[in-house]
Amino acid sequence: MNASDQEILSLVETGIRNEDLERVQYNFKPESEIPVLSPGEQVKTAFGAVTSIPSSPYLRYLAEAQISITYHYHEQKFNELQKLKVSYREGFGGATYE
Repeated sequence: MNASDQEILSLVETGIRNEDLERVQYNFKPESEIPVLSPGEQVKTAFGAVTSIPSSPYLRYLAEAQISITYHYHEQKFNELQKLKVSYREGFGGATYE
């Protein structure tokens, strides 16, 4: 996942703590990896973003950024442009417990 610094900053609240910003930026580093689901596969666990200080600024919900996703498949390299949107989820990372 690749994004410019300006695009990354558009996803976070003004006044975000440096350590929280670094957590977000880490997702866009070349050495970072994101899991890819096969067609029809569903996520069974939750993931999301948290801060150690609940009232501190963090993600800008409903913000969008233009990103590129680079991936390899059978020795071919692909680069796709996509919109990334920060959205609300019920529970933590979309998981709820009953």
